Amino acid sequence: MLVFIMLLSALFLNVAFFFPILCPWGGVLAVGLLWYYLYAGQSTPFNRVCVQSFAWGFCFYAPHLVWLLCLFATKSQASVTASMLWYVVMVVYFSIIASAWFGAGSRLASACKRSGARALSLLLVVVGYFVFNEYFGLFLFGNFESCGYPFANPLIPLARYSWFLALVSFASSCLYGPTLQRSFFQPNDFELVHIKPKKSISFQQQVYAVYQAIGAHRLSGRAKHILFIAPESTIPFYINREPWMINMLHCALPANGHLLIGAQFENEEHELHQSIYCLDLRRIKTIYKKTHSVPFVEKMPPFFKKCAILRDIFLKDLRETIEGSSKEKTAPVFEIDSENLIVPRMCSELFFMSRAADFLAYRMMKKKVVLFFFVNDSWFVDYFTKIMENVTCIKAAWFGLPIVYIGHECYQKIKL
Repeated sequence: MLVFIMLLSALFLNVAFFFPILCPWGGVLAVGLLWYYLYAGQSTPFNRVCVQSFAWGFCFYAPHLVWLLCLFATKSQASVTASMLWYVVMVVYFSIIASAWFGAGSRLASACKRSGARALSLLLVVVGYFVFNEYFGLFLFGNFESCGYPFANPLIPLARYSWFLALVSFASSCLYGPTLQRSFFQPNDFELVHIKPKKSISFQQQVYAVYQAIGAHRLSGRAKHILFIAPESTIPFYINREPWMINMLHCALPANGHLLIGAQFENEEHELHQSIYCLDLRRIKTIYKKTHSVPFVEKMPPFFKKCAILRDIFLKDLRETIEGSSKEKTAPVFEIDSENLIVPRMCSELFFMSRAADFLAYRMMKKKVVLFFFVNDSWFVDYFTKIMENVTCIKAAWFGLPIVYIGHECYQKIKL
């Protein structure tokens, strides 16, 4: 019976992530069932708790990490077999962590003599597991700043409720102070125009497609600024080395237009950065370089860097992208005018690197500040893109900044 309850917990957690509209409370219910399993099974031998916890981890992570299998199989250079093997490794890795955590936690909680103390300690064990997973779950695959796995938090499906986001925002205000940035740019000040990247064309054709998209937009004349926004990796090429590309994009822009576009940047050492360019009619105003690369797809993690076999499997002929410095006191921003500021972030760095403390200076600015999140969501399967969107909503509330989520298919405004 207790094993059934534990596996039911894994089932509810998966249902919450795959079908958040149908079962947004599934994550909370899963936590409750997991706690009940540990509390009711206090007499279960230690080794059996470890085995059953491993089974819980496997039942949850095997479906949940399908997005990772698809990512490896389609975006890395690995074969389907190698992608499948690495997917199994990751499922087993997370399952071992769950086994060790709940096994050790149940043993420590058994030292409490009073039932109330045991119940509370086991609740802390369950909640602590998800907190540990969010901040340190991938400690073998990244540095100390970015070694968490933020996509398995059971509260993520609740992001569809405005009251939950208001609660997150309130907690952030209590911890970091109030924020003045609660609304987007005024409609009369800014017009946003999303540029959808074309599929299966060369980077030269993509530049021309962007040029056409800008030229096809009819100017309303009402907005002070027009922002043409294109997601991460719109142009998968280092356009700073090709002046004709920059000139073509410049020429397409109207006098009051700005282009914010994802493309690569090659530095003087011929190293590649995933970047966001901010261009106006006359020049490149700012280039923002991504500070966190996707492991095994954009670069090899530090722990596996010296393993030539793995590098040949996943990257092979691909050029590894390097990361911009995350230790700069002031990261590049896009200053559109004296009253409006855009803080750019790119894909994985918002999820793995960004902390609320990074945005404290912007919360109380008199300028209007909005975080623009450029993401290559074409890499991911549908259920995972929805998880990413929900996490972004929670991040907006926690950071105290409204966010414009800029994907390949569309964009959306996430207000506080």
